[in-house]
Amino acid sequence: MPDQKTNILVIDSEYLIAFDTAQILAEELGCAVETATPETGHDMLLARRFDIVVIEVQDDRAMTERLVAAARAAGGAVVFTSTSDEDRDGVDGFAEWPVVLKPFPSAQITRSVTAMLPARRPTPC
Repeated sequence: MPDQKTNILVIDSEYLIAFDTAQILAEELGCAVETATPETGHDMLLARRFDIVVIEVQDDRAMTERLVAAARAAGGAVVFTSTSDEDRDGVDGFAEWPVVLKPFPSAQITRSVTAMLPARRPTPC
C-alpha cells in the first residue's frame, strides 16, 4: 500500500526560514515536509506532486505567479507567507489562499496549513 502521508513543500528565499517552517510543520502535523528556494521549488513542482505548497510572496510578482501556477497544476493547495502588510488580507489575484505574515508563531502557520488539508485529502498527515 502506498504511503498516504501528506506531502508539503515550503518555498522561501531564506533557507533558514524555510527550514524552520518545515520543522514546525513536520513536528506539529507529522507530515512529510521539504524545502526549496523559489528557483528550485519551481523545478520540484514541475517534477513532483505536493499536496500543500507554502510559498513566500516574492518581490518578483512573475515568480510568485509561476510558483502558484506550478503548484496548482500539480494539484496542490497554497498557503502564502509574506513580510508585507499589504498582503495581510490576501495576495492580489489569489484571494482564495491564506496569508501568514512573518514573523509568525508556529501555531499560526500550522493552523493555516491544517485548514488547507480538507481541500487536498480527507485523511490526516
